Amino acid sequence: MEEEKKQQTEYEEPVQEETAEEEKNHEGVLPIDETGVIAANTKVTGDIVTRGHLMIYGEVEGNVTAAGNITATGKISGDIACSNLKLTGCQLKSNLTVKENILMDADSKVEGRIFCSVLSADGTIKGNIEATSEVQIHSSASITGGIRTKSISVDAGAQLLGSMQVVR
Repeated sequence: MEEEKKQQTEYEEPVQEETAEEEKNHEGVLPIDETGVIAANTKVTGDIVTRGHLMIYGEVEGNVTAAGNITATGKISGDIACSNLKLTGCQLKSNLTVKENILMDADSKVEGRIFCSVLSADGTIKGNIEATSEVQIHSSASITGGIRTKSISVDAGAQLLGSMQVVR
């Protein structure tokens, strides 16, 4: 009887096996398949760290680190680090360190340094950009700052003020 109780109460967490190396984020952590949500009428003061994905509709004052992807429509003041970042009507005073892609719509504004693989910008950026692969600047984009990348495309109508380096 004693042994049965012991067996019922003992439980080991299943070990999540690591998948391909390329799925790891910038800190070498594998993202888990969970999505946290910060609601539109919510303000978070302090740093946020998650091994999953994050959707930010509200306001964050603090650094945000996600092993997965971040989708943001709210207001963020603090550095952001994640795998992919999608900005829709988002206001950021942040330095962005994104392992893969940043997709930014025309209603989004970023004040800060950007480091990523691919940047697709349609909004306003004030700060330096370093993209290891490609920068796409669309017609409604306004960028003030230096750009360093391997490949760049600029649509007619885009506004650029700053330096540009295209490297191999």
